[in-house]
Amino acid sequence: MKKTVVVVNGKPRAGKDSTIAAMAQILNASGIAVHAFSSIDPIRDMLSNAGFDLASKTPADRALMAEVGDSVEKHSEWRSQRSFLEIAGFFNDVGDDKPAVMFLHVREPHIIDRIAARVARRGWSMMKVIVRSKRAEHVTSNAADLGVDDIEYDAEIANNGTLDDLAKKADQLLFKNGLIQQLSLLH
Repeated sequence: MKKTVVVVNGKPRAGKDSTIAAMAQILNASGIAVHAFSSIDPIRDMLSNAGFDLASKTPADRALMAEVGDSVEKHSEWRSQRSFLEIAGFFNDVGDDKPAVMFLHVREPHIIDRIAARVARRGWSMMKVIVRSKRAEHVTSNAADLGVDDIEYDAEIANNGTLDDLAKKADQLLFKNGLIQQLSLLH
């Protein structure tokens, strides 16, 4: 596939953003376009615009975002649709003839499943990666954080060392799973 969605998941402070940054650097160096999107960001923005201060990401903040996000998803599948539109928009901007990877932060299995179905209909591939770390916070204040371990992942990265260690693991993951070769051969 020339286009791949990589769901990067994990508990708070596991190193998801650092993992995405490491993989993005490797992919960019290979000539592959990358972008990242979090399915909760539009919810955070909506709540911030309504006057909620969510910058601290306290357990109460996380619970509020998860509850509102779940409610709008139940109402109209808005988060899964919004995430897919972000994916499709990025892939469209890159163009059909160039390889691209969209990193997606989303924790809820039912939303991942809805996005995966839309991605598959377009003929794009999807990979689910979990980042685990001894430094991660065990958050129990909301269903989204509680359900992280309830998903079947394609790959796992243990992030218990330095950023250099993480970069090496990201490199190994991308090459071990053939993502680099798969995308590079097609451009």
